[in-house]
Amino acid sequence: MSGKDDDIFGDDFEKEMRKFQRIINDMVRRMLKDFEEGAFTTKPFVYGISFKIGPDGMPIIEDFGTVPGGERKEEGVREPLTDVMEDEKNMYITIELPGVEKEDINMEVIDNKLVISVDTEGRKYYKEIPLPDSVDVDSAEAKYNNGVLDITMRKRVEEKRKKKIPVK
Repeated sequence: MSGKDDDIFGDDFEKEMRKFQRIINDMVRRMLKDFEEGAFTTKPFVYGISFKIGPDGMPIIEDFGTVPGGERKEEGVREPLTDVMEDEKNMYITIELPGVEKEDINMEVIDNKLVISVDTEGRKYYKEIPLPDSVDVDSAEAKYNNGVLDITMRKRVEEKRKKKIPVK
C-alpha cells in the first residue's frame, strides 16, 4: 500500500493536525512575547490543549486557559478544561473549576448554549458550551466536588408518529 491507501484517517485528520500545529505555534509565540514583556511576573498564565477522539472516530483538539479568544474578553479570565460526552439518553459535561466554592458558580442556558462563569477575587472562569436541540435543559443536574463540576442533561425522546393514511 502507498499514498492515499495508507491514510486511515483521511483529510479530516490532516486538517486537525494542522490546527494542532497552529495552536502550538501560537501558544509558543505568545509565551515568548509575554516573557519578553515581563508579563509572567504580573499575571497568571494557564494554557492547555485537550485532545480526544470524537464519536465518529476523528480527533478533536481544543485549547483552554487564559488565552485571548472569542469567548474570553476580560484579562485574567480562564477557560476551564471541559469534556462533553453523549450517549443515547444523556449528555454529560465535566468542567474543571479548581479553587472555587460551589456558591460562586453561575450556570445558565442562553440561546442553546450552556454558559458557566465564576467571578471571584481569586479566580475567574468562563465557558460557553453549545447544546444540541435534542437536550432537555429542564432536566439538568449539576454536582460540584473537589474542583470538578459534573452536569447531566437528558435527551428528549422523540416519539415516532405513525398514522395510517387511507388511499381514495
